[in-house]
Amino acid sequence: MNTQFIICTTLWLMLPAWLIAQKDTELNGYVVEWNSGYYSATGQIKKLSGVSISAPKAKPARSDDKGLFKLIFSDVEIGESVSLTIEKPGYEVVNKKDIQDLFPNRKSPVKILLCPQGTIDKNRAAYYEINLAALKKKLRDRIALLEEDGKKKEELLSELSRQMKKQISDKDEAIALLLEQFERMKTKADELSVNFSTQNLDDQSETFQQAFTYYQQGDLEKAVYFLESAKIPETLEARKPIDEKYSQKIANYQDSLRINDSLRTIEINELVFLARLQYQTLEFEKADSSYRLALHYSHNNYDILVEYAEFLYSDGRFSDAFKQFEAIFENTTTTGDSILSWYMKGIHSAMAGENELLDSQIVKLSMLLPRYKTMSACENYLLDALIHTLTAFSDTESLKSYSIKDITAFYHTIDTVKCDNLTTDIFTSIKGVLGIYLLSQNINDTELRNYYSKKIESTGITDKRVSFIVNILQYTQLAKFYLYSADWNNLDSAFIKLDNIYSQADTTLKRMAKTTITSMYIEFGQELLNLGLIDRSKLYFTKSTALLEQLNPDDPIERRSFITIVPT
Repeated sequence: MNTQFIICTTLWLMLPAWLIAQKDTELNGYVVEWNSGYYSATGQIKKLSGVSISAPKAKPARSDDKGLFKLIFSDVEIGESVSLTIEKPGYEVVNKKDIQDLFPNRKSPVKILLCPQGTIDKNRAAYYEINLAALKKKLRDRIALLEEDGKKKEELLSELSRQMKKQISDKDEAIALLLEQFERMKTKADELSVNFSTQNLDDQSETFQQAFTYYQQGDLEKAVYFLESAKIPETLEARKPIDEKYSQKIANYQDSLRINDSLRTIEINELVFLARLQYQTLEFEKADSSYRLALHYSHNNYDILVEYAEFLYSDGRFSDAFKQFEAIFENTTTTGDSILSWYMKGIHSAMAGENELLDSQIVKLSMLLPRYKTMSACENYLLDALIHTLTAFSDTESLKSYSIKDITAFYHTIDTVKCDNLTTDIFTSIKGVLGIYLLSQNINDTELRNYYSKKIESTGITDKRVSFIVNILQYTQLAKFYLYSADWNNLDSAFIKLDNIYSQADTTLKRMAKTTITSMYIEFGQELLNLGLIDRSKLYFTKSTALLEQLNPDDPIERRSFITIVPT
């Protein structure tokens, strides 16, 4: 008998069954009515029957009279995730995130929360009014303090000085700052109303529930006082994990740990709720302290990390916010969409005059982008990050002083990234060439210079054309910066530069220049129109029409399509 055949046959028989044929996989769960226990006089949570649950590769199921259901999956690969579809007439799903990207072989049952259709929107509107009313009251109270002389006025001026990071001693200046703060906080009031509108109170402690009742009554200060009086930090400090050396004395040591962790989570939720209420009542220093305590006891929970970073950003502490953001990616995993969101915040903060962010932090954020290869619109994210970063720092010392090793790692990573909508090497694109070109200006390493020179050569684009592309795209990007920061003088200057580039271009490059600049005038004219700047938008539309006349003199239909959008 053939020895090789015997060995192969033996190995095949030794393989685990799941490698030969995938068994059916069960996903268990239950459906309850959201907050039914909180609003019930008995505290009884209502189980929902007759709910339809379905998912790909599984036979649809319905919840029984106890709210329980079981989905049986066939042919699900190891590590494959699924999303559930939930249907019950007159109801909507509250915890939508919890039914996305589930692993069928998970041990814990899936909990589905349903509420009567329209409840979430109704709550959101009601909670926004509560938040707004609390803000208005706080504003009135603070203005009243500033109108009087005394210790409380001085304390408030001192608090505002610390918060705004500048000395404030004048009453009128303080009132103006409070009014600006009120406008910013209205956005936060809406964000909190979204969060509170889906808060599942049935999973919270009696302390949390009572504080939330005060909140629903519109008495945020009473809710804050109640939570502060609960001495949550002291309880958390006392609830330290049980020392393993005593494990033999505890019959169910692991169960004890789980109970301890569960109780700690409930108390951390109380702290986060307290921080949100303190923030909404303009007690920023107290809110900061509550968030930091929640992070400490939750061991840098991802959701709290993100919320704290958002709090710091909204409070105007941009540099601290981005340091916190960096910690998020050191301790957790996330998506490219989240990185891009923060990346754009960094760009906008830098444009707003936060010069401390113009050194390494935004560059560092852009370098995180290539790690995430599954984000939507992958190509645009990567290339926009590349251009935003290098054009923003091309006139400063920050990029030159930044670690060459890190920058080149950024580009080497981009070089290998492939996305679903990207079939060619990123470096064959015009934007990619721009990035390489700008980078090469700041590299003293001969080997690296040669590496990027070869990349440029591989595109078949001449040095002259590369230089032209760089000028066009660089001033285009700068123009966008000036538009978003409402810097009209510099915006006009950027377009003067673009016009000069066009006028100086040779015949082979003029068409590209005209096309690019015409599109920019149209895009910016529309943006200005959206901002209500009619006269300025007319100017840009008129310039685009003039260029279009030159670009397409024999195409009246296309020309008319642009002319008709000029405001009258």
